[in-house]
Amino acid sequence: SKDDSNSFAFTQKNMLYIYKNFESEEVLTNNGYLAEFSDLSIKTIFLEEAITKPGNEESIKLDDIYFVFDTRVLRDLRQMMESNVILDDIYNYCVKHNHPKLWDLFIKHCMLKLEFNIAEKCLIQQQDFIGLNLLKRIKNMDDDDFKRAEIYQHFFDYDKAEEIYKNKERKDILIKMRIKLGNWGKVIDLIQESQVVQEDELKIALNNQAMQYLENLEYHKAEELFSKTGNKEELI
Repeated sequence: SKDDSNSFAFTQKNMLYIYKNFESEEVLTNNGYLAEFSDLSIKTIFLEEAITKPGNEESIKLDDIYFVFDTRVLRDLRQMMESNVILDDIYNYCVKHNHPKLWDLFIKHCMLKLEFNIAEKCLIQQQDFIGLNLLKRIKNMDDDDFKRAEIYQHFFDYDKAEEIYKNKERKDILIKMRIKLGNWGKVIDLIQESQVVQEDELKIALNNQAMQYLENLEYHKAEELFSKTGNKEELI
């Protein structure tokens, strides 16, 4: 394993063997080749599928050529969280098996439940100062939905945050989030959908989208947007 020198896996006769501290954890049926073992998950690749697929990359579905096995420790944690096991018991489980992947999943679980005391305890355990600053900031927010939107952004789940902002009819916050991410196509769509179009913001978004087209050598698309914004310098 890339992140745990005491764990390893090997395959033999269509079987996947997972070991921890030289003791067998489990044996699973597997028809793929080992590709990666990290974050308590093992990725295997079906090389025959990858080789026999047509050369056009768009015709290859990733789900057809690789499979990810979660280790028992990771599966047990997910099951405990889905079964609403007492948070203190899950905390003790994470302490016992102590792996960053377990802590990350459990911290997100606690935060989304707005159980900030146990989340803070986990963040201190992991010395996650960015997470602690987030907690300090969102504790003072009045709206629980906005708290969750901030949490989703912290864990890079921007689509979930967008869903919340749309439901709360706060496209202004949503536009600012997409601007920070540089999702200029989304920014343009959102500005045009809103009832009050901010011309300055739209011009900035169009210019930035054009620059992305330019970087991708999509000159005709870039030219069209630069023409709309009157950006003669970039057109030249």
